[in-house]
Amino acid sequence: MSVAPVGHLAIGILAVVVAGALAASLWPRRDEATARSLLGVALALLLGSLLYLLVAGPNGAAVVRDLIGRESPDLLWVVLGAATSVVAGGLWSLFAFRYTGRDRRSIRAVAAGVGLLSLGSIVVSVRAATAGPSVALVDALTVGYLLVGFLATVGVFLLLWASVGTNAFPVREPLLLSGGVVVLLSGVHVAQVFGRPVLYPASIALAGGAFLLPVRRYPIFETLPAARVAGRDRVVDELADGVVVGDRLGTVQDLNPAATRLFGVAAEAATGRPVTAVLDQRIDPDEVVASQEPIRVETGGRTVEVTGSPVTDRRDRSFGTVLLCTDVTERRTREEQLTLLSRFVADVVDDRMADVAADAAAVTDGTATADETAVADRVWSRTTELTTLVAHAREIEQAIADGEGATAGTDLRPRIHEAVEQAADGADGDAVERVVDPPETSLSADLSATLFETVVKLVVEDTAERATDRVTVDATAEPPTIRVSAEPTASTDRSGTGRTDDVTIPVVRLAVEQIGGTVSVTRDGDRRRVTVEFPPSDGGDRW
Repeated sequence: MSVAPVGHLAIGILAVVVAGALAASLWPRRDEATARSLLGVALALLLGSLLYLLVAGPNGAAVVRDLIGRESPDLLWVVLGAATSVVAGGLWSLFAFRYTGRDRRSIRAVAAGVGLLSLGSIVVSVRAATAGPSVALVDALTVGYLLVGFLATVGVFLLLWASVGTNAFPVREPLLLSGGVVVLLSGVHVAQVFGRPVLYPASIALAGGAFLLPVRRYPIFETLPAARVAGRDRVVDELADGVVVGDRLGTVQDLNPAATRLFGVAAEAATGRPVTAVLDQRIDPDEVVASQEPIRVETGGRTVEVTGSPVTDRRDRSFGTVLLCTDVTERRTREEQLTLLSRFVADVVDDRMADVAADAAAVTDGTATADETAVADRVWSRTTELTTLVAHAREIEQAIADGEGATAGTDLRPRIHEAVEQAADGADGDAVERVVDPPETSLSADLSATLFETVVKLVVEDTAERATDRVTVDATAEPPTIRVSAEPTASTDRSGTGRTDDVTIPVVRLAVEQIGGTVSVTRDGDRRRVTVEFPPSDGGDRW
């Protein structure tokens, strides 16, 4: 046996080995739809390389003669090779559609087309092997070859677009997969043009190697093609919440722009890193999915609530996890403010009720000499103050809980008039005149309009209760300040209880100071003024 036939045989055997290795690598994943398509490519390459050895090997002519009972048709290996390319190329196109996450309708259409083309090419090749190739059979095989080439071109475009256009996965994967199908489809034609049949099994070996490398070295079936392509979808990109897609090993495969801003990391730098590294906290994605409640993590000075959903197929097989990350820093601030306000009210109520209990005991137990009428007045006054305190605290709590962050440049001047009108509506039979003097320029502050209106309303109500004539509300824009004045003021409140303590202003002061503002009360003779300075608007959102 000469050197040339030995080399020819060696390349044919190499094609069989490479195709067999590809099939063996994909066989454990045969339950996965995407892997099944590529497994079909491997089996087609394996069968095609074996048929080539059978037909074009050292004793190929004799083997074919024994099988069909006559001499082998000329260039039978070309017909069989073309049929193999049509079947393998069609299955590769189906793989590309599935791998890039196309919709079911498109995949079904491609699968039907590939099935018809594969069946037709097999019928043509069998007919050519038994009866000899005819012009009609060659033309039919050529049409199938061209149609599969078109499908493969679309598949190559989808792979490259998913990598380059949407950054769904690294470019090395689609380059190897696309290069493999190009070599596969051009192998028969190149071998025939150059008159070198050995180029056909060489193309099978090269194509099989191009498919085998990403299967063995790169986790192409762990990259969640459908989820990652969808993760770059326009809707997900525009979500205010961060979306992080991880595979079954807890490695980040994709994240949307909101997640990059939230965690302060670039998408390229985060991809391939553990989810724990991106979240800056050890957190198991499986535990997040299993948890029925959002899990809070602290990262970069922000408080983030993380919820997880598994990425599964129609058989409920898991391919990874999608984590939805919501920035709840402002919500946490509101919760802390509400907690502080509740504690303040509880402490005041506890102190006042202790005084009421002591006064009541002094009368009922006879432990001290007391004027029952004066004690009753004090008890009534303190309980009234507590009722007012609780009512005003509830209003502020509601404003904090319902308020949304102020938008930079929002004009709050209309809210001043609304607050004064609400305060007037709540004063039964109150004849005190209320005068509003708003600033000429827009007034904006770093708090919600709801909380701003509630604060102004409570201060106006408190001041109106002390006024005998008129309440003046004036405001300035720089800094955002509200001044509520009563002139003149009564020495006692209008209910006649002789109230000397104040319950409204401390609650308002607590709420305003927590957001960076100030509240002060000044007197000038009979004139009393409450000045509320709000934090200036800096363009950020605040409750």
